[in-house]
Amino acid sequence: MRAGASMQGMGRLMTHVQQEARQRGVDELQEGRLLLVLEELFTNIVRCAYPEESKAGEAFADALFFDASPWFGSMGIRIEPCREGEGTLHFTIFDWGMAFDPTSLPPPDIFADIDERKIGGLGMHLVRNMVSGIKYHRVSEEADDPLITGRNDLSLSIALRS
Repeated sequence: MRAGASMQGMGRLMTHVQQEARQRGVDELQEGRLLLVLEELFTNIVRCAYPEESKAGEAFADALFFDASPWFGSMGIRIEPCREGEGTLHFTIFDWGMAFDPTSLPPPDIFADIDERKIGGLGMHLVRNMVSGIKYHRVSEEADDPLITGRNDLSLSIALRS
């Protein structure tokens, strides 16, 4: 499922994921973790994946139905079918923004004094600690739009039950 890389688009994707999670038997605690992870990752896409000059197109992007070719200014999620007996939900978050590997971020110094800590990194720390698997891949794509140079794929896994 795809939506515009905006807070409205994020809301649509989160609602879709919540419905899918419930249909697949994700327990309440894991559903909360899943939604927290996705909120962090989708918010990062909304705020950072696309250049500032593209933000003016958010309302237009939200009005489009993303079921054709990739669109600059969009993001989405693919939820993989559950493998019988595995007990894990696998999904991939994707966008066509600037290349960025969030798994390459170093872990934050969570023991440093609050005034000495660097800004950023706590969200990915949270994500890493709430999922059972995470992997980044940049997919090269040919597109008519010169702004589209590839797709960021972040594949994650989370247990169905806590």
